[in-house]
Amino acid sequence: MLIVGLGNPGSKYDGTYHNLGFCALDAIASRLGVTLDRKGDGALFCKTYVGGKKVVLAKPQTYMNLSGQSVKMLMGSNGFSPEQCVILYDDVEIPIGTLRARAGGSAGTHNGMRSVIAETGSDKFKRVRIGAGFDRGRAELRDIVLSKIRGENKEKSDAAIDCAAQAICAWLDDGDWDKLMRECNVYGK
Repeated sequence: MLIVGLGNPGSKYDGTYHNLGFCALDAIASRLGVTLDRKGDGALFCKTYVGGKKVVLAKPQTYMNLSGQSVKMLMGSNGFSPEQCVILYDDVEIPIGTLRARAGGSAGTHNGMRSVIAETGSDKFKRVRIGAGFDRGRAELRDIVLSKIRGENKEKSDAAIDCAAQAICAWLDDGDWDKLMRECNVYGK
């Protein structure tokens, strides 16, 4: 399995809404006791085994809007099909502190996911979307997703990330994506 967290590299973007995918991937790596200590295919990554199955965890370093380039290379070097990949990313279309999981479909308004679908030619990726939506008033979307998560929103995001990491690790053990979707799709409601 290939599990990819989307985000932007560099300390400037640490703790921003757009890096919720990176945060979730870090939480998964922590639960599995591994470190993303390799560079290649436009990503920081590591390889491990869970229940005898090869698992690659990766954070593309191509910046959000070009994430598909790295995902395509990672799939090719590791022999994974889109159906064997999970993409974790922020989504301003769902409330902060909630999760939504699907087994495929469109990218919606997310440019990183659009890149993944365009580069690979498939929308068959499993995905876990981490809520980043809240009343932003007149602020530009770009300014919001690149701002630091603070206060109550940080608490809600951290709890959702923990739930997503727990669900992904359980799925790696039992292989039941439907169970993961049920758990994630009710979280935060």
